[in-house]
Amino acid sequence: MTPPLQPQLEWQQWSKVSLSGRSNLPDLPGIYAVIDAAGEVWYVGKASNLRTRWGGRSHHRYSQLSRQNKKRNYQIYYRPCSLGELDSQEKQYIDQFKPLLNYSRVRTYARKPPQPHQELGRILRVINKSSFLFEGHARSTCRCATRRSAVRSLMVGYYQELDEDENEELKEFTCIVTATSTNDYDKVLYKSAMKSRTNKGKYLADCWGVYETTLGLNEPEIDPETRPLQFLIFQQNDWAYEFVPMDYPVLEQFDRQNQELYTETILLNGQSVLALKDPACLQTFLSPPESVRSGYLNKAWLRPMHYYHYRLPHLKPISELVQEQDTMPRA
Repeated sequence: MTPPLQPQLEWQQWSKVSLSGRSNLPDLPGIYAVIDAAGEVWYVGKASNLRTRWGGRSHHRYSQLSRQNKKRNYQIYYRPCSLGELDSQEKQYIDQFKPLLNYSRVRTYARKPPQPHQELGRILRVINKSSFLFEGHARSTCRCATRRSAVRSLMVGYYQELDEDENEELKEFTCIVTATSTNDYDKVLYKSAMKSRTNKGKYLADCWGVYETTLGLNEPEIDPETRPLQFLIFQQNDWAYEFVPMDYPVLEQFDRQNQELYTETILLNGQSVLALKDPACLQTFLSPPESVRSGYLNKAWLRPMHYYHYRLPHLKPISELVQEQDTMPRA
C-alpha cells in the first residue's frame, strides 16, 4: 500500500517555474506557492489568470521577493483549479503550508534620491560613448564604406581661479574645460539642465548654471555692444565642469589614428574619458581666431572658438589633477 502524501510536501507534486521565468506561467486560474531552495514556503495565493497575476512586476510581493531571489532561488509552484474553487483552495493551502509572508505587511523601501555625481557620471558616460561615421563623403551611401569611431567630447584641461561662492566669500574653484559636440550639447547637456528646473530634477537645481565671460574685453555695462559668451557649467562644491561646444571638424581630427599622439584615457568621476595629454596641442587644430567685432555698429560677437583661444594658455593637463584626487566629491 502506498503511504499517504505528507501534507507539507504536497506542493512538490505541482508544476513550477522560477521567479525570473514567471512569464512561462499558464493562462489558467489556479493556486500558487512561492518556495525557496530550502523548501520554505513564503507565500500562497490565488489567481484567475496565473500569468497575468505575475506579469512584469505586477504582483504586490514581487519587489520584496526579488531582492532576496539571488540568495534564496525562489520557485513559483502552481496548481490549476476552477474559478469556483479558488477561495476555498487558497484558504486550505495557507492553513496547510503556513507561509511566512501571507499575514505580514508588504515592505516598501523608499528609493534613494539620485545624487548630483550620479547625473554627472551619466553625462560623462554618454558623451564619451563611441559613435560611428562612414569615411569619405558624409552623404555617401556606399555599403562597403569603412566605419570608424568618432570623438564626441574631449577633456581639454583644467585651471583654478578665485571667485565668490553663494555666501559672497572668496573661494578657489577647480574648473575643468570639456569640449563637446554641438549635438550632445543640445540633446544631452541642455536636456539635463532643463530637468533641473522641474520637480523631478530638483536635486540638480544648485548644480547647473550658466557661465558668462567677455574674454577680457570691456564689460557689458561699459560697452553695451559687447555681449557675454554663455555656456553651461555643472558645479558642485568647489568643482566646476565647463561644457563648451566645439566645431565638429575639430573633434573629428581626434579619431583613432591621432588618439595615441594627443590623447589618453583617464578615470574621471568614475568614468573613462578621453583627455588631451597637453592642452596646448589643441592650438594646432583650431582655426585662427576671428575678429570678435563685426556687423552692425561694430558689435562684438563672441563664440566658443574665441574662448578656447583665450583659455588655452592657462590650462593644465587633466592627468595632473587626477593624480592628486578623483574629481567631484561623491558624498
